[in-house]
Amino acid sequence: MSKFNHEVAAQIAEYLESEKWHFDFDEDNGIFSFGMHIDSRLKTIRYYIKVNMNDYSVYGIAPVSANPEDRDEMLSMAEFICRANYGLRVGAFEMDMEDGELRYHTSVYFKGITLASPVIERSIYMVARMFEHYGQGILGVLFGGKDAKAAYDECEEEIDGRLEAARKAIERLRASLPLDGGDAGDETGEADDDEDIDDEDYDEDDGEDFDGDDDGDEDDELPMDVFDEQDGDE
Repeated sequence: MSKFNHEVAAQIAEYLESEKWHFDFDEDNGIFSFGMHIDSRLKTIRYYIKVNMNDYSVYGIAPVSANPEDRDEMLSMAEFICRANYGLRVGAFEMDMEDGELRYHTSVYFKGITLASPVIERSIYMVARMFEHYGQGILGVLFGGKDAKAAYDECEEEIDGRLEAARKAIERLRASLPLDGGDAGDETGEADDDEDIDDEDYDEDDGEDFDGDDDGDEDDELPMDVFDEQDGDE
């Protein structure tokens, strides 16, 4: 039987239950599994959270994979992943060179500290955000005939566009705020209509757009080989 931190597993379970997510838990190995809908053409990703004694790992598995029998496709996807990973501060995309599985992996080291719910929340939603940002590039390489650089550049352009829209929304918000205790806008104290914030321009990065997936199928086979790596326990 694998050893894992039961207290942390209970905290993760409590968080998932508070968000009303349906999930399965492997009590022998300390592994949570559930699905999540994301704002991407990928539609959904499958989650596995592996709890160890001193850390836990979060894996987001893409619903598509590269063809291991297509060498050019595997090489192109490997290049795309390298480009996407460069500069990431936490976590990374990974590809299984044997079967083409694509996933994002991050981990949280909690030995000697108190694990708070916001840490659990961010570790889960960050994986979804990465697939939202780069999902269209993954599909472009696999099914759109795009080379890795072109697919990556499109993802970065979309991200830059979202950031620019958010920056403009913040600028409009600041311009509409009262200065020196006075009212913003014209002499009547009413703000100009064109200073109103367009909801579509504001992209909130708190993960509130995600819903827990009710795809808690008991028939899903748990891919134990996904965890064949050192877990950092001491």
